[in-house]
Amino acid sequence: MESAQYPEPPTQSSDPLTSNKVQGYATLNGGTTGGEGGKIVYASTGSEINQALCSRETDDTPLIIYVNGTIKHENTSKSSGSCDTTDSEIQFKGVKNVSLIGVDDLAVFDQIGIHLRNTSNIILQNLHIKNVKKSGIPTSNGGDAIGMETDVFNVWVDHCTLEASGGESQGYDSLLDMKATTQYVTISYTHYRNSGRGGLMGSTDGDNTNTWVSFHHNYYENMDSRLPLLRHGTAHSYNNYYSGIAKSGLNPRAGGRIKVENSYFENAFNPIGTFYTSDMGYWELSNNYFDPNTVAWQQSDSDDWYPAGPDLTSTTSIKIPYDYALDPVACVPALIKATAGAGKEIKVSDGSCGELILIKGNTSETDQNDDNSSNENQTDTNVTSTNLSLVAGSDGSSKVSGTSYANVRDDKLTTYWSPNDSTGRISIKWGTNINVDKVKIVEADGFVGNVTGWELINNTDSTVLASGNLLGEVTFSTIQTKKIDLIITSSKGTAAIAEFAVYMTNNDDSDANSVNSTDIANPDNKTSNDNDQENPIIQLEAIPSSTEVTLNWLSSNIAIAEQKLYRNTSNSFASSNLISETLTSTSYSDSDLIEKDYYYWLVIIDTSGIEHISSSVSVNLENLQTINPTNDACQELISNPNLNWLESTLKSEQDIVACLATSLGKPVGFADQTTGGYDPKGNSSLVIINTSDSLSPEEQILDAISSASYNWIVFDKKDFATETHIAMYKLGCSDPNVLEALDNATEAECRNLDLWCQNHNVPDAQCQDTFFNDKLNDTSLTALKLKMINSNTSIDGRGAKAKFLFNGFKIGADDSGKSTHISENVIITNNYFIGAGHDEDHKLDPDMIRSTGESNNIWIHQNTFETTGDSAFDIKVGAYNISVSFNKLINVKRAALHGSSDSREINSQITSTIHNNLFITNDDMYGDSQFNTLRRVPLMRRGQSHLFNNVFYGYRKDILSVRAGGRILFENNMILNKLNNSKKDNMDYWLESVIRDFRDGGLEITSSYVWASDDKCQKIADAGDLTKSYGSTPNMFALYSKASQELISANKLIPGDNLAKYVMATAGKAGLTPYNSRHANGQAKIITSAPSGCP
Repeated sequence: MESAQYPEPPTQSSDPLTSNKVQGYATLNGGTTGGEGGKIVYASTGSEINQALCSRETDDTPLIIYVNGTIKHENTSKSSGSCDTTDSEIQFKGVKNVSLIGVDDLAVFDQIGIHLRNTSNIILQNLHIKNVKKSGIPTSNGGDAIGMETDVFNVWVDHCTLEASGGESQGYDSLLDMKATTQYVTISYTHYRNSGRGGLMGSTDGDNTNTWVSFHHNYYENMDSRLPLLRHGTAHSYNNYYSGIAKSGLNPRAGGRIKVENSYFENAFNPIGTFYTSDMGYWELSNNYFDPNTVAWQQSDSDDWYPAGPDLTSTTSIKIPYDYALDPVACVPALIKATAGAGKEIKVSDGSCGELILIKGNTSETDQNDDNSSNENQTDTNVTSTNLSLVAGSDGSSKVSGTSYANVRDDKLTTYWSPNDSTGRISIKWGTNINVDKVKIVEADGFVGNVTGWELINNTDSTVLASGNLLGEVTFSTIQTKKIDLIITSSKGTAAIAEFAVYMTNNDDSDANSVNSTDIANPDNKTSNDNDQENPIIQLEAIPSSTEVTLNWLSSNIAIAEQKLYRNTSNSFASSNLISETLTSTSYSDSDLIEKDYYYWLVIIDTSGIEHISSSVSVNLENLQTINPTNDACQELISNPNLNWLESTLKSEQDIVACLATSLGKPVGFADQTTGGYDPKGNSSLVIINTSDSLSPEEQILDAISSASYNWIVFDKKDFATETHIAMYKLGCSDPNVLEALDNATEAECRNLDLWCQNHNVPDAQCQDTFFNDKLNDTSLTALKLKMINSNTSIDGRGAKAKFLFNGFKIGADDSGKSTHISENVIITNNYFIGAGHDEDHKLDPDMIRSTGESNNIWIHQNTFETTGDSAFDIKVGAYNISVSFNKLINVKRAALHGSSDSREINSQITSTIHNNLFITNDDMYGDSQFNTLRRVPLMRRGQSHLFNNVFYGYRKDILSVRAGGRILFENNMILNKLNNSKKDNMDYWLESVIRDFRDGGLEITSSYVWASDDKCQKIADAGDLTKSYGSTPNMFALYSKASQELISANKLIPGDNLAKYVMATAGKAGLTPYNSRHANGQAKIITSAPSGCP
């Protein structure tokens, strides 16, 4: 055990100070009373604050300053007298006995900080301090909202809001720092938010006299680190709420010690430990809650990384020398949201999961009778009703992608849950019985009135509490329940529930709601059977064939006792028929059906007897045509390899391009407006690349892609009936620098790789590597760099066997992080791109497709990328509205950057949809060292990407990365790895390693799984659930058009055999036509057509 750094402080000599008085270490060393008993003055500018400080008789004359205005640089100037002030910050230097208190919500310190130095007995209360910078314009206080430095004693910071708009790279430092002997401090009911750094105790390892600090009932929201960073001293943290820790949380080091009690952690990355040093700190942990679904502990072999979890144990014991009362940890989120921060009623805990209003609207000038009046008559002991949903769990029927059950209980109107149909269920539940007499249900903005029928049910006894057509507040006689269901029985448009709030307003029954924290929460990661997870409860899919429907399902977080299937010919569960009640598997075939509509529901009954009902799924057995028969001539032209592009009955270029466009279909997601070279108004041109023209194929392509006219590019079926390489680098073979780099080659040798290797005695096995990665690996060879695709272009490789060698194209252009050309409306489809082997940093950046320079509306669809030298499909410099679908990537080391630099703010506009792609690492490459790195699917900086229904084979680690505020929604994806592999990896390794690189931003992983397989790629054992959530991720699905939402919802598959088969059958060049096109076969036929065995 470590040695103590300090003697124990003196113990508290009196009873704990009550409610509106200071608690914690600031009660010791004589206590902290601020300006109590002193003169009261009002200030609306920084200059007036300075004048008040300087007008005292002595530097320790008590003073209370009420702030009722916005303090900023423009209204702050120095004053002189019994003070030492500045014009760049509010400075308490060499003074004592001062209270600085905000009035109502008026006290805002805008870009100007508060600095305490050589001072004692200071109270800072109800102040909102924001955006204080250490670099940029203006600067203040070294970038700290509050800074305490050099012999600072007995300070109470209470009910303040401290915030920034970023981290150090945006010019900010900490929200509250304590340095160079700062002691006996209490920080309470304060809201820290949106900052890279919370604060530190000790600025260096040698700064060893900062100690005895209490942090209680604070709200830490969307923070990176330092909550606090503690060196040498002792701190006490209790009843704090941490929601959104991006890098590391409480970080005791260099002998620092902290006791952490009854605090609540969610959406947190490495919430406690010693980080960035091997000089250990110590912690005592008691009755904290770490949300198992959103808290992550990053392990490392580094000698400077020591997270306390996931197996949490205390490493020290700390005696607290003052009395204090703890609130149950289950109450912490609701309690802290209601009480912490500035600019509202001053509230504190009432000790029983409610809040006590101390000051209703802080003291205002009209309340003062004279300069010596006090606020004693302001106290109000009314207890307000707490929203009990904030300490509950939630579940429901299947939900729309991107929404969450937990959104109805997060106290935010900007998030919501939507059922995956016009009907559905959302429930609020607790681990023990509670009393309830009121419910308030709020529809999300933009969706109000969409719910047209509903019922509110006490799930405990199935009593209908209320029903109606319009949602709002519902009151009823007090009931006792563990769960309340809202059943949406009908809706128009999308039903969207923002908040499902539950209350007990009759205080006579409030004692029944003193819920023990262990009934709801999961203290310190102890084993729990609580099912209050945010991932879907049930996912049901139905795949039709001519007279049969195959039903498959997955369930999460249900202890299954029974499973039942129901069927109806209308969308009414109430009148549906039970078709099976003895289900033990997760699949069922409903056979001997006639041609009509069918609706299905899965009901799972858990071990507590609670029924969980899926949303309905529907099929229509009357619409199972193999091909849309609207244009037989078009279908013949697309599918017949012997019918060339100008040989069908479609004679005009516009008709042929229309055929190509409609048979290809439409993208879904962010790029769903893309039409490429097809102009519905009649201006389309068909460009046929051939080998008989006086221009080379590469020159023909360059001519076509350089124009902004509507050009749909195809390849002559006869000229490209056999495999033919197209190499855009050949366009630079007349450049003398290129020829010199190739050992003074001729142009013919440059254009003929095999000829060059033969004439230079390079063996066939080394030919490509020598030619491209040795001789041409030179940044000065600009003639070989990517050629740009202009707007309104399609490159369509259907019907031909052309392969692009070494590199591909850029869509748009940029220079030094700024756009120099915007290309719009581009389609790249059914092409084969093959690299010349991986080169980590090839000087020519041989990407296959690079979208850049704010280019937008780009669809990359059904291509094959093999062993690319650099990326398959990079997105850089603010390109946006890009959909990447049904592509096959084979042994691609680095799939896609989304933003090439952390610092480029333009990349915040990147948006991509990546779905139904097949990512393959061949068995012989699985353990190869070159693939033991980040695979970049994608590497996201600042922008956002939605990945769903992708299949990964042979991906052992680090699939994606989130940095610099990027956001990724990763749902319904699957990973399949052979158990018999060269690295001896197993499920524990994959669950830890396949997705772990989250640094800053938002990452939500739902309904995605990893499976181990046998040597024939058949799944063995159970799936590993990858569900986790870091930071904040937007509902990207809600940003799509209605047409995209409907097409995705109708075709999305749950992870498993059917998804794997569907993607293997459709992904890549020459894959079967997928659901984007009306020419596609039905799901069942495509799945049946899938190749057997491994990809």
